Amino acid sequence: MKPELPIVILIFACILSLLVGNAAASVISGGDQSSTDVSVSTNTSVTTSTDVAVSTGTAGTAASAEGVRAVDVALAIDSSASMRNTDPDDLRIDAARLFVDLAADNDQLAIVDFDHEATLLEPLSLVGDNRTALKSAIDRVDSSGETNIGGGMLAAFDQLAERGVPGHGKATVLLTDGVHNTGTDPAEVIPLYVEQGWPVYTVALTDFADEALMKEIAARTGGRYYSAPTSSALLDIYNRIKQTIKGQDQVARSVGTVQVNQTVQNTVNIDTSVQVVEFTYIGPTTEVNYYIFYPNGTRVELDPASPSGTESPDITYVSADTYEIYQVNNPAPGDWSYAVDASEANVSVDYSSTVAVSATVNLSASIGAFDYAPGDPVTVTANIRNETTGIDNATVNATFTLPDGANETVLLNAAGNGTYTGVFTNTSQLGTYQVQMQAEVDEIVRQEVLEFEVTEAPVTTPTATPTPTLTPNVTPNATPTVTPTPTLTPNVTPTPEPTQPVQQPSGAFMQVTDDPADQMYPDISGDLVVWQDNRDGNWDIFRYNLSDGAVTQITTDPANQENPAVSGISRLIVWEDDRSGDEDIFWYSPFSGEASPVTTAPGEQRNPSIAFQYVCWQDNQSGTWTTYVADLSPQPGNGTPAGMPVGSQENPGIAFGGPDGPTVWQDDRNGSWDIYWSNLGNGEMPVCIDAADQQFPAIDGLSVVWQDNRNGGWDIYAADLETGNRTQVTDDPSDQMYPDISGDSIVWQDNRDGNWDIFLYDRTDGTVTRVTDDPGDQMYPSISGNYIVWQDDRDGNWDIFLYAIDGILPAPPVEAGPAEMPAPVVPPLAVSISANSTSGTVPLTVAFNVTVAGDPTTWNWMFGDGTSATVEGPVAYTYTTPGTYTAALTVSNATGAEATDTETITALPPDGAVMENITGNETPGPEAPDAAFSAEPMIGVAPLNVTFLDRSTGSIDDWRWEFGDGNVSFSPNTTYTYTEAGNYTVTLMVGNAAGSDTANETVQVLQEAGQDQGRT
Repeated sequence: MKPELPIVILIFACILSLLVGNAAASVISGGDQSSTDVSVSTNTSVTTSTDVAVSTGTAGTAASAEGVRAVDVALAIDSSASMRNTDPDDLRIDAARLFVDLAADNDQLAIVDFDHEATLLEPLSLVGDNRTALKSAIDRVDSSGETNIGGGMLAAFDQLAERGVPGHGKATVLLTDGVHNTGTDPAEVIPLYVEQGWPVYTVALTDFADEALMKEIAARTGGRYYSAPTSSALLDIYNRIKQTIKGQDQVARSVGTVQVNQTVQNTVNIDTSVQVVEFTYIGPTTEVNYYIFYPNGTRVELDPASPSGTESPDITYVSADTYEIYQVNNPAPGDWSYAVDASEANVSVDYSSTVAVSATVNLSASIGAFDYAPGDPVTVTANIRNETTGIDNATVNATFTLPDGANETVLLNAAGNGTYTGVFTNTSQLGTYQVQMQAEVDEIVRQEVLEFEVTEAPVTTPTATPTPTLTPNVTPNATPTVTPTPTLTPNVTPTPEPTQPVQQPSGAFMQVTDDPADQMYPDISGDLVVWQDNRDGNWDIFRYNLSDGAVTQITTDPANQENPAVSGISRLIVWEDDRSGDEDIFWYSPFSGEASPVTTAPGEQRNPSIAFQYVCWQDNQSGTWTTYVADLSPQPGNGTPAGMPVGSQENPGIAFGGPDGPTVWQDDRNGSWDIYWSNLGNGEMPVCIDAADQQFPAIDGLSVVWQDNRNGGWDIYAADLETGNRTQVTDDPSDQMYPDISGDSIVWQDNRDGNWDIFLYDRTDGTVTRVTDDPGDQMYPSISGNYIVWQDDRDGNWDIFLYAIDGILPAPPVEAGPAEMPAPVVPPLAVSISANSTSGTVPLTVAFNVTVAGDPTTWNWMFGDGTSATVEGPVAYTYTTPGTYTAALTVSNATGAEATDTETITALPPDGAVMENITGNETPGPEAPDAAFSAEPMIGVAPLNVTFLDRSTGSIDDWRWEFGDGNVSFSPNTTYTYTEAGNYTVTLMVGNAAGSDTANETVQVLQEAGQDQGRT
């Protein structure tokens, strides 16, 4: 830690972390079909174009449907120490076991565990009778060590290459909650998958997983990327990945909460093309019963004595603590039902239930990329096939749910051979967009849900050939599975280690800063370095990224921001800040791009340290300095004392575990400075008590170092919190001060030559290296893995220098300026429309696509036959009377500017008819239209979002929708949300100058769990 005049904060942390209206339906012209098959985040469904089925059974007895292609899949599961926090309930274990239960007998699975190294827990082998062994292997996945993502990928690849069966589909499922920080570079492994054409499906658990790397791996290998905000999403994600790999379509899904004594029941139509249907419930099974019902209403009964688990040999039942599965081979067509029954529950239960099918009619959908910038068009593509033949008479639409919850529907154009495309342009909002794709062929419905992000950050698309990048050297922090309870150990004087000759440095040096102002008190963790910098006349916080060289100014407030600390895995930065008049602790998250206070308590808070999302500091709100700890996820609050505030507690440090793990500080309760530690909730104990002073502790994992003057000068000492063993590291008569530790490496500043230099001690072999020998002063070192940083005055002011122990320097620093994003530039107002067809026989449906700039706020369509619309975005319009029409779109924005574009459409008479007496837009009067519409879904649990699409024929001037609850809409197509249960008669009235017509449909809204039944 830093002394107050001055004080250096020595931070150390490194393992993976947890933190933290109506819409117009449109037909648009086909965009370029994306070759990237992107995927979704949680609570969505995914499918692929592979037309295969899946079978599941207990004891390997389930029958498989004909035409099923088997797959070889390697599950690569992160077992690093951070999983103790990100997945405390081991739900990744349950998710992997679910994958095993969903696999077919003739599939092959392998289980790979990776932390600092990759371990093959179960080789690639047939599932069949091997389910128990596979699950036992999954149960051995632990939580310790670092994160070798490349090693896990390579071990999985080797299994597919060495033991894969020719003709089987092959894929790897890769789960991680952090950043690759040791072992094989993933960039070296990706080309192996690319060459073989084997996809990798990646799952990023929490925001602090390396999302960019996971997206890159998925995009380059042809896999899909999934984001899991918490571990509770993992079972649903693994279920959907299995559906993707096995080529299933998800045809129904329900998510919600079932209350005590409630039963939630839903119905799904199983058509004649379905070969296998799979009902999967995810949630606690001890409180609820999950049932399915035949189309005749009879419940499928369980039979524990049957090999299939049910009374029917064609229906297999599997259950665990967190899921239940019914697999039905060759199901009878009709309306099947499934129910979540909590009539015997003691508490309410959150659940999800999905229905997936393997069928001859299959939907595959994709969007153009994972990420977009505001205003970018999004290309959506769907492919509908009946076995190997494309279906060109389907109705396909994509409903986009915007970040603010609004919905917009785009009708897709047929491009031939079963392919349908469209473009969505309303991407002005930042955030996550969900896309529900739906295809309807006769009475067959297939669905898929995708997601993409719109961010201000630059969007990059991975190239075909990966470029190796610098692997962050993150400190090994092999934290034990259980942090030990502090215990008192004998306080004997440690025997110093034998003095070793001081070696000269063999690594490489780099000057990080050369600004004539002062840069001081650096901290390094993983691939991030931070320091305080007064180039603007006050102290600000700057950050240097070793991976890409970017130097970024984090703070610009005119007050002082000092003593920064950083966590390389969580990417969070903390510092002390006097903008309110007192010193407070602030933090910065690159995910929000904002600085905010950690605590608003009175008094002063100083000397912060951070590990992952946990931060500690010294706080005098009670009148004396006390060490506090806070969790930055979800809200930091004012923190909690780490120990008993008997004396003054200063210069704290924190390691992995936060409130449940080790925090150290210096403490004067005994009359001199001693070192204490706590794992909050299990008490506190001394690390070292001596009549002399022990100060400025630093911690990494369960290893603590400090400076100690029991021998008359300052020496460096170390202790192991698990064993209680203490070691004297230095015994030179000069002073050694302000130590830091990373794994087996300890650094300090040393004045044995009359000025301050940086020294390095290797605990594995006892060697001591004098890192610097410049006659200036080098002070306040911080170490993480392969890199040491310090402040250095050799140029007359304080600069930040770096030393690479292995001689491999990071990317050179490049000044990038303040972290704030530039103000958006609004382009001039412009509009352009294009038609997919400018001529054809009546009835002629024309899809008008739109390109706009300048943020239009009003839209006015004129179709040339007296009909107008105010629909935003692309539209489709049907001309029913022969003639030549000028279609126009006029847009305006908040500044009052207007822009117009036109397109000429020629509607020809039907084949064989003669086009007489028709000039310009002079056309015979229209006939009254015939009303018709579709609603999807027509049944579901409240709140129920229903999309209504106009299917009327004839020329239409007016639309009126009556939703059965008193509400109306006048859009050609719309989406409406029913919030109460009941049966609603929906009426569409369409009309023109010749008359009007109506059509009716009934929407059934089922009772939401815990809600009284509404209208009937």
